[in-house]
Amino acid sequence: MEKFIYKKPYQEEGKSILEVNLFPGKYCNFNCIFCPVSRKLVHVQTQESVNLGNLVDAIRDLRQRIQRIKPDLVFLNSLGESVLLKGVEQVIDTVHREKVPIRLLSNGYLYGNPAYAAIAGRCEEVIGELKMGREGAFQKAQRPIAGYTVRQHIQNMVNFRKSYTGHFHLEITVVKGYSDDPESLDIFRSAVALLKPDVLQIVTPEFPFDKVLGISQDKLKKVTELLTSSNQ
Repeated sequence: MEKFIYKKPYQEEGKSILEVNLFPGKYCNFNCIFCPVSRKLVHVQTQESVNLGNLVDAIRDLRQRIQRIKPDLVFLNSLGESVLLKGVEQVIDTVHREKVPIRLLSNGYLYGNPAYAAIAGRCEEVIGELKMGREGAFQKAQRPIAGYTVRQHIQNMVNFRKSYTGHFHLEITVVKGYSDDPESLDIFRSAVALLKPDVLQIVTPEFPFDKVLGISQDKLKKVTELLTSSNQ
């Protein structure tokens, strides 16, 4: 692999962010109906380590970019799950050798695997995601690997959170017709109370899914107030 994929560096709350996608396609343990990753790209549903070959050139390029751009934070935000990349530890080592902290985005289910949890635990900021509360909705909308349950999804993040000493960010996506009902919101509230995230963000699907699956801004505001109260 010659290079990872990068977004143009941007500012966030006064910090310079270098966002890195480690995969040329989607490698994920979910297959969500509202996944924004283009179907024109490779889609592989897996929870096993993904070998994309020798990473020496890609890691050298990453190091050179960090030295040139001098970001305040490197954001591992892949099309799929960054922890699945065989050799991701080398990526983390490279960033840390440049004395730059790392933010990792993951759906959070893989935090139940000790090997993947150890990788996530090395990152200064970790994001976990929750989109469904009810089991039926979880299976229908997120189409996980066989045997996965939404209860285990939450528990995996809770267990990780108990030992994680970094900055934990929880993103909850409220999906119309799937997770905007009272039962789902109650489950979300309980999850927030257990996880006690440092940052809690409540969102709804954006374009092109917003017209069918997005809730109104008024309802989003009310749900945000409801769930935020669980984190106080």
